[in-house]
Amino acid sequence: MSFGMVSASYLGVINTPTPVLAVAFDEGSGNTFSPTIGPGTGTVTPGYGQWIPGPNSGTSLGRHNTDPGDYDDNPCALLTGLSSLNTASWSGMTVMAWVNLHPINTTPRWPLLLMNDDDGCMGWEVPYNSEGMVSWVNGTSMFTPDAAPESIWIHLCVTWDGTMQRVYKDGALMASGAVAGPLSNTTDIAIGSARFNYGAQGVDDLRIYDQALTEAQLITLIGIAV
Repeated sequence: MSFGMVSASYLGVINTPTPVLAVAFDEGSGNTFSPTIGPGTGTVTPGYGQWIPGPNSGTSLGRHNTDPGDYDDNPCALLTGLSSLNTASWSGMTVMAWVNLHPINTTPRWPLLLMNDDDGCMGWEVPYNSEGMVSWVNGTSMFTPDAAPESIWIHLCVTWDGTMQRVYKDGALMASGAVAGPLSNTTDIAIGSARFNYGAQGVDDLRIYDQALTEAQLITLIGIAV
């Protein structure tokens, strides 16, 4: 059994820490969801978010507004009440999730996950007419070519160890670059933000850690549901 480029023989071999925040998105109906680990309250945005089949089992959070002329900033969901995480005190961070991308190429960019705003703690986006990905920590962005192919489930992970940002797709290191700390504090997370993007999308099994995971640890976690 394999997960993208990752062999399932890794599973159970490497010890992994407990995330400070984990969201399974397995509710399957309704307009609210709850983290399986950590604080916060999740709200699905009416008219923008929807429940769709996940990459492995259960459901995931998707977006169903595909009108390229309807410009707005509504995310498909918002996770609030996260100030107790105190991300500003962290010396490292890992954010990982399964994502499924269906961007419309006439629109400029597609934020997948925003921790606060564009220049905030951490985020990902798919830019205009591209299968690459932009990730950023503390407003320092980095473009990773070929990190975000369309119409398939992939596992994306961004780590920051206090000095370096690293981007992984399906467990493989795609890019790295220097980023200085400290982090800003996170109070909310916009998931599948609609800012200048109108393609369907899916996000599943979101995990956030207060440390930079190793490559071996994140490979182990790819095959384990939240």
